[in-house]
Amino acid sequence: MARARAIVNHRYTAGVKALRWLVLVRVCGCAAGSATVSEQGRASTVAPAYVYAAGPGGEIAVFKLDRISGKLAQQGSVPAGRSGALVTDRQGKFLYVASDGEVAAFAIRPKNGSLQSLGRAPAKGAGTNDLAIHRNGKYLLASNERSGNVVVFNVRIDGGLGPAEAYTAGASPQAVALNPALDFAFVLNPATITQFVFNTGTGILTPSRERPVTLPAKSNPRHLAFHPSGKFAYLIHEGTGNIAGYAFEPTSGTLSSLAFQTISLLPSGKTGKLRGGDLQPDPTGRLLFAIDRSLDTVGVFKVDAETGGLTLLKHEEAGGKPRAVAVTEGKLNPILLVAHERNLVSFNVDASTGALTQADTAPLHSAPAALAVASVR
Repeated sequence: MARARAIVNHRYTAGVKALRWLVLVRVCGCAAGSATVSEQGRASTVAPAYVYAAGPGGEIAVFKLDRISGKLAQQGSVPAGRSGALVTDRQGKFLYVASDGEVAAFAIRPKNGSLQSLGRAPAKGAGTNDLAIHRNGKYLLASNERSGNVVVFNVRIDGGLGPAEAYTAGASPQAVALNPALDFAFVLNPATITQFVFNTGTGILTPSRERPVTLPAKSNPRHLAFHPSGKFAYLIHEGTGNIAGYAFEPTSGTLSSLAFQTISLLPSGKTGKLRGGDLQPDPTGRLLFAIDRSLDTVGVFKVDAETGGLTLLKHEEAGGKPRAVAVTEGKLNPILLVAHERNLVSFNVDASTGALTQADTAPLHSAPAALAVASVR
C-alpha cells in the first residue's frame, strides 16, 4: 500500500513539474512571439509622407517620400491653377493651395497621397500669396498682396473651407505666419511686420497694442518662419540676402522691435548680390535651412536653443537654382527637400553636423513656387 502511494506521489510530482515546464515554455514562447510581432509592427509602421510641389505651371506634382531612405516616387499630378503657396494640416489629412485669388482645399488619401478636391473658396482679394494653418486645424489664414488684407477661413470637419473674414493687414502683405505654441498671428509687409492676437474660439484677429516691427528699407522681406518652440522667428530678405532673427515676447505676444541677429546667406569670402528665397527650421529646431535664388547651394545653420542665434555650418551643393525648401522628420534623421526649376531633390540630414547626403532626384514639369510635406498620422 505504501509502495503504491509512493508511486502515485512520484507520478503526481513528475506531472506537476512537466506541466510547469510546459507552461513556462509556452509563456516564454508567447512573449518572444509578442516581442517579434511588436518589433515587426514598429518596423512596418513608419508613417508615409507625401511631398507636393506647385507653382505658376497650374498643377500640383505629388511624390511619395520614403522616410527611411529619402527616396522619392512620383505619384502623378493634379490641376490646381497658378499656385503661390501650399500648406498641410498637422495630421496630414488636408492640403490647401493659394491659387488665382482663391484657396483650393484637398483631402489627402493616406494610401498613395492622391488628392480629392474639397472645393475652392474666394480669398476676398486678389494676389493670394501665402497660407498658414492653425495648429488645431480649425482655421486657415491667407495673405493677399494686392488687397492689403489677411483672410481667416473656418475649416470644416471634412477639411473644406467655410465662412471667411478679412482683416486689414498692411500695405502689401508678402507672407503670413502663426506662432506654433501661442495664439498670435504675424503678417509680413515690405516695411513692417503687422502683429495680431488670434482668438481661436471665434477666429477673430485683433491688432496688437504694440507697434508693428519696422524693417530695414529696401530689404524686400520674403518669408517669415517660426522656430518650433515659438520663442524665435526668422525672416529672410530678398533684397539683401540676409536672415534676421527676432525674439518672441510671450507677455505682449509680439516680436522684439529689433532683430537680435542678422546673418548673410553668402558663403564665407564671397561677394555678390543675393536674392533670398526661402527658409525652414527642421522639426527638432536644431537646424535652419535657407536658400538664395542666385546660388546653387543650401545654407545650413545651427540654432542655439537658448538664444536662437544662428551659426553657419556650411553651404551644401543643391544641384541647381533652388526655389523652395521643406523639412520633415525621417525614421532616423530629418529629410530636407529642395525644389529647383526642373527637379525635386531629397537629402538625408546628419542632425549632429548638418551635413547633407543626397538621397534622390525626381523631375518636375514646371518651376515650383512652393513645397509642402504631409506626414500621415
